[in-house]
Amino acid sequence: MAENIESRILTPDPVGTIEGMRDTGYEFNTALADIVDNSVDADATEINITIEMDQGGVFISVADNGYGMDEDTLIRGMQYGGKGADNPKRLGKFGLGLKTASTAFCRKLKVITKDGKESRLLKATWDLDHVASVGEWELLLGGTSKFEKNTLEETASGSSGTLVIWDEIDRVLKDYDDPTGSYARKSLKNKVDKFRHHAAMTFQRFLDPEDKRAPNIRMTLNGEDIIHWDPFCLKEMGGENGTELVAEKELTIIQDSQKMSASLKAYVLPIRSDFSSVQAEENAKISTETQGIYIYRENRLIYNGGWMNMFVREPHLSLCRIEFSFDHRLDNALRVDIKKSQILLEEELYDHLKKKFLPAPRKAANERYRLKRKKEV
Repeated sequence: MAENIESRILTPDPVGTIEGMRDTGYEFNTALADIVDNSVDADATEINITIEMDQGGVFISVADNGYGMDEDTLIRGMQYGGKGADNPKRLGKFGLGLKTASTAFCRKLKVITKDGKESRLLKATWDLDHVASVGEWELLLGGTSKFEKNTLEETASGSSGTLVIWDEIDRVLKDYDDPTGSYARKSLKNKVDKFRHHAAMTFQRFLDPEDKRAPNIRMTLNGEDIIHWDPFCLKEMGGENGTELVAEKELTIIQDSQKMSASLKAYVLPIRSDFSSVQAEENAKISTETQGIYIYRENRLIYNGGWMNMFVREPHLSLCRIEFSFDHRLDNALRVDIKKSQILLEEELYDHLKKKFLPAPRKAANERYRLKRKKEV
């Protein structure tokens, strides 16, 4: 006779959990892009990002003119695992990115929002030190400052919008003797430059006014427009030695007895001397690091460059770039991770890419690189 089974509800320890979630492995660029995802999901047409040094150290904020939130949606969005608005196409997929991405680098996350021109301004704050002091999952509400109100109004004047602020930042820069001195400022400038390119690449389809696959968004970083970066150099297409589309295919993937599709396109870029201008060649960023597969989920880049452990990077394949696009319906089949920074391919799809689709484009890129001429595919 089986023994009686008892059950007991164990609520996660607030302090240990919220501190432990700081170490989920976020890189700075990936984390900040996760915050921008929320603005894109809110149908924002303008997103203004600030990364700068002030008297207290580093200050980071993301403001948008999206549809904003009412109180219930705000609280649900600040809940760990809460997803805010229910939309399967959301770039923010798991309901963790806003919180874990932010607290990976700061100890205080502030969200200020309004869902209409005349709506009351709402504010919610996760303060890790407050959670530690009370030993509870206690979210702070209210207390909007004049600075926060004015900062949101600069982007969302006369409309709805949301402002996310990283406060008490302790992990963006290493410890400097003078946290606001010249060495710290130089290090921060380097991070700003790298994030500018990361955003230009990640949100390329949203930033390019000529790309009709995604709604157009104006995005600024420290007051300067972020200009999209096209890894496939499509403006160089045409002519004898321009960018060439050497292969394309619509993949059919079956999941739960439903047929879904993904798009594959393979491009071979011009050799350096065949670009239309010196600037265009520099913008192409041809190197061993930028060759390979670029994966887009709902028009947002989630994997850039490299061969997903199929092949090693080689200099003579620097002209080969592959575009792989899919929508949210394939999330489970492709096992998109929490940070939306990689996917895991099923064995059949992995083998198809490696053995059937990729060999011909790689051969074409190899021949153009070595012999300075096109290879018929």
